[in-house]
Amino acid sequence: MKREIIAISISLLLILGVVILNISNKDIKKVDEVLNGESEHWSVEYHINGFMEYYAEDEQSKIRSDGTYEMRLTYKGLLEEIDELRMIEINVLDKTIGYKTSEKPGDLEFVFRGNLNYSPIIAVANKKEIKLAISWDGLGTNEESLELK
Repeated sequence: MKREIIAISISLLLILGVVILNISNKDIKKVDEVLNGESEHWSVEYHINGFMEYYAEDEQSKIRSDGTYEMRLTYKGLLEEIDELRMIEINVLDKTIGYKTSEKPGDLEFVFRGNLNYSPIIAVANKKEIKLAISWDGLGTNEESLELK
């Protein structure tokens, strides 16, 4: 009876040790932040919500991430000023977000939603500078850059 109790105790300790070791081998970064920025013609609100996990598998480091973003891009002028606008392209952390239409805009605000990769999560978690470039058409081609904070 004593041997069985000792064997069960040792087994439980080994299982607990493996669980603790697996938990400690993971580095998880979670973010849920809103970043803002402004340029001459645009204001941007960029909400990032997600996680990124570094882990080891087969003696190789790997990254797993999941999350979503919502970007609100607002023109700072009058709606009539963007009557000819049919395309907006936003570049942020090597990702391009776009808007195309054949009709004139009905609002000054453009909302973009999607899934995140790990680049924005790393940047926000490490408090790195995030630069954003906006280009749009209309009366000529226009481009502005800004920093999100």
